[in-house]
Amino acid sequence: MRGARFWIEIGNEVPKTTVLGRLISGQGTGEQEEVPYHAWTNSHCPALSDLYEEAILMPSLSQGLSIIWAEDIEEREGSGTQAVSEEDELLPELDGQLHFSKRTRRK
Repeated sequence: MRGARFWIEIGNEVPKTTVLGRLISGQGTGEQEEVPYHAWTNSHCPALSDLYEEAILMPSLSQGLSIIWAEDIEEREGSGTQAVSEEDELLPELDGQLHFSKRTRRK
């Protein structure tokens, strides 16, 4: 999410449209839901469309905890077709024989 330039500023009031916001107001369950990125930040994040959020409320501490994550940008872009690059190709299987061109001693 750092690569997408997403961050949440410290001291912001919990937005009412988020999972944690609904949980605080007594209307939510805190279970995982999709949330638009702009619910948590005013930053422009063109690489993100939606975030996933899960939250719990700790009334004894007057605190709430929200876990926010996004799927990988590359994973989302390439989800329709699997392009195989040179880096993704598998290494050849080992046959148990070591194949070295020549033996040399290190100095």
